[in-house]
Amino acid sequence: MALAVRAEIPISRVSTTMSNTPRRTSGLTARAGFTLAELMIVISTMAIVMAIAAPKITASMTQANVRSANVEMSRRIAMARQAAIRRGRATTFNMNAAHTKAWVNVTKNDGTTTLLADTLFLAVKYGVTATATVDQIAYDGRGFASLAADQTFAVTKGSVTRSVCVTAAGFILNGCTL
Repeated sequence: MALAVRAEIPISRVSTTMSNTPRRTSGLTARAGFTLAELMIVISTMAIVMAIAAPKITASMTQANVRSANVEMSRRIAMARQAAIRRGRATTFNMNAAHTKAWVNVTKNDGTTTLLADTLFLAVKYGVTATATVDQIAYDGRGFASLAADQTFAVTKGSVTRSVCVTAAGFILNGCTL
């Protein structure tokens, strides 16, 4: 009868893989991370994508700023008209001479005026320039304007322009050319 000899290998030297051979360890340890070449490829790819997308993003942001400024200007004009009808008092939509800010005033019973909403700073908030055929639209207590003719308020940034028109009676038309 033959005796079987069993050799024992210390656990620290046994591989945890499916292989029965012990794993050899070298003096170098594996490090997690990326090589410089991999990082350079990723950064180069991102730069190319951004170079292609940047003009489209800039154009979209410009259109969004002009649209938002146009909507906000239209809201302020509508706010003046609605306040006149609701309160039965005179209100005015105002722009400064440089057309960089707009605000709405309501006339009180004692003849003084009060600011209805915060002043809208078009150049600061949206980076746009505004043009207008008049600096003020006055609405009576019935919501009618006393304009001599139809008026246009335009908002521009770069080559993008949107406009708001107010008829002589005080009605608001968006996206118009009078």
